[in-house]
Amino acid sequence: MKTLFLAFRNCPTFLTLTSLASVILFLCNVFWWMNLDSIFEAAPKIGEISNIIFSSIITGYIFYAIVNQIKENKDRENIKSIVSKSIEEIYSQNERLFNEYFKVSNYIHKKAPLELEEIKTILKDIETIQSPPQLVYGYPNPINWTWCQLAQSSRQIVKSEINDILRFSSLLDTEFLGLLNKMERSSYFEMIDQTSIFGNNFKQFSLFADSYLKHQNLNIELIKYGLRENWLIISDKQIKSMLEKMVTTGFNEAELNEMKRNNKV
Repeated sequence: MKTLFLAFRNCPTFLTLTSLASVILFLCNVFWWMNLDSIFEAAPKIGEISNIIFSSIITGYIFYAIVNQIKENKDRENIKSIVSKSIEEIYSQNERLFNEYFKVSNYIHKKAPLELEEIKTILKDIETIQSPPQLVYGYPNPINWTWCQLAQSSRQIVKSEINDILRFSSLLDTEFLGLLNKMERSSYFEMIDQTSIFGNNFKQFSLFADSYLKHQNLNIELIKYGLRENWLIISDKQIKSMLEKMVTTGFNEAELNEMKRNNKV
């Protein structure tokens, strides 16, 4: 019963509204209009034809829900865990990059998500700090990453996750696809790609402030969409609640300090 209910609920809105209008018109025709005196000779025949059209629309709607929508709902459930992990990874890459900045700059952010002036301050600090990221890559001869390599790696991981999601594009709506496309083609990613001509020691990331703010906002929109459309599988209610607050009202300084005291961030 639940499967059938979800099949009808998830049908395209225009199809549902058309079918609902057809049901109303069909009932009006059967119980009211066809019992009225004919205004002109062909009226009864037109009424019969109208009933055939309305019943065909209703039958088509039921057929679509049972044959197509049930399968689509099942396919959606099957890929939900994959899509959920990709969305989480995209968002976490955004956080990990700035967490590395925080480690070496000792900057304590006062709000989450970050505002433009905070982003500028953090990125300017990176330009003056000689310390590399606290990350080591490679085996058996590990090397320290540069800030440029860290940004490029983060960008590549996000693009890879986006491509993984796009494998299921037939089951995704245009809003979801549009968000992924905006992220993949963002000026932030374009600027990271362009820095490769300057070598791996490039550090003038303050130039990225405006584009990073837009990229951060796209990440927030992606999480909002995932929560709203039930693409995110989050079993921990506390984490889900924190995410919902992050992408709606955000956290102020007092709330961030309280979360740090409780070792939640």
